[in-house]
Order: sequence, then C-alpha cells, then structure tokens
Amino acid sequence: MSKINFIPIVVLGYLAICSFASDMHYVTSQVDAEVSFRDTIRRATFNEWTARWDRRSKSFMTNSKINYFNMPLDNMTQFMKENPGGMRYYIGLDSTAAGFTPHLILTATDANGNLKTGSQFHLYNVTTVCPPSCER
Repeated sequence: MSKINFIPIVVLGYLAICSFASDMHYVTSQVDAEVSFRDTIRRATFNEWTARWDRRSKSFMTNSKINYFNMPLDNMTQFMKENPGGMRYYIGLDSTAAGFTPHLILTATDANGNLKTGSQFHLYNVTTVCPPSCER
C-alpha cells in the first residue's frame, strides 16, 4: 500500500494541496529521466515573467481574478525525478497580444532552500490558470 504525502501550497492567499506517493520509483538513468521541454521555460523567460509580475501584479489583480492553478500529476512526477531537496513556486506574468497571462513556475531547491541551478535542473511552467481554464 502506498503512503501518500501531502504538500500544502499557498498561492495568492489560497491553500492548495498537492499529493504524491512516497514510494514512487524514480528512474535515474539519463534516457528515462528526460524532461518534457514543452513544460519547461528558459531562465531568460523566467526572469522576464517574474520581473513583470513584480512590476504589474497589483494592477493585474485589480482588474483580473485568479481562482486557482491546475497542475498535471505527471509534471510533479517529472519534477521529483530531479531529486530536489525542496520546491519553490514563483508567479510570473506573460505578455501576449490578448493581454497578460499568469503562470505558476515550479523550481527545485536544495535541502537548505537555495534555488538549484545548472543544466540538470529545470524551471517548470506546469500550470494552467482558472479562469479561463477552469474545470467543471
């Protein structure tokens, strides 16, 4: 029987719970640990989005509403293959022709809470925001 661990995450004042099985098998071979790069962003994009959030979050939230972020479980599984000591979420704001889109970006930390860097660690843009992507 799998033991389930729950991770509380506070986003914009709301509490969300992510869970994963503690006895999951994490593959360590290079081939099996390949990251789906469609769910990752470059460091430059991370810096741009988080800086925009820092500058515009107050005005964005005055005119917009975020109910929650969705995160597929397979993204958390892929993230855990990087053997993080912890995790940190950042909020970023993407500028598109249609306006601004918020993103929740998952990063790995070491056991001391320091952001892990290097080519073996990724910045995961793993969420969709509600609205507009709300489950029914």
